[in-house]
Order: sequence, then structure tokens, then C-alpha cells
Amino acid sequence: MSAVLEQRLQELLMMLQKQMNLIKDKNGTFQGTDVREGLVCVISVKIPEPQFEGQTKTKLGNSEVTGIVSNIVGGNLKIFIWRIIQKATEKNH
Repeated sequence: MSAVLEQRLQELLMMLQKQMNLIKDKNGTFQGTDVREGLVCVISVKIPEPQFEGQTKTKLGNSEVTGIVSNIVGGNLKIFIWRIIQKATEKNH
């Protein structure tokens, strides 16, 4: 899973747990590994001049892509999670 996706998922879930008061202990929190297990994500980015890092060339080095991916993934992930919460709430009422 990309570092950008991991960060956005962690930020979003931390925000949700605070808003929904999911963790009763005021000092309580969770780790990203608590929620990432089993998640798979494929992100395809097409850029004219890709730059890769490291010997194996497995990590994209174009810094401008990080912000774009972060905004798109973060926004859509938030919508997706809110829809799940709404459906779960509707079923319980």
C-alpha cells in the first residue's frame, strides 16, 4: 500500500473516531496497522516523464503526483466511508 494512501486512511479514521466518539478513553487511539490488514489498493497514474527512486525503480519519485493522489484518494475514501456509516446507521434504526 502506498505511503500516501496509508497516511490519508489513518488521518480519515482518526478524524472519524473523534467525531463519532468511537474510542471512549480520551487517550485511546489506534494504529494504522489496526485497520490496514487485508486492504489492497491499485493506483494507476500516467505522467509524461516518470522518475523512479532506488535501484529497483519501484517507487515513483515525482513529488507533484503525491499531492494529487493524496487529494483524490482522501476525498473519495472519505465519501466511501461515510456511505458505509450511513448504511449501517439506517439498518440499525
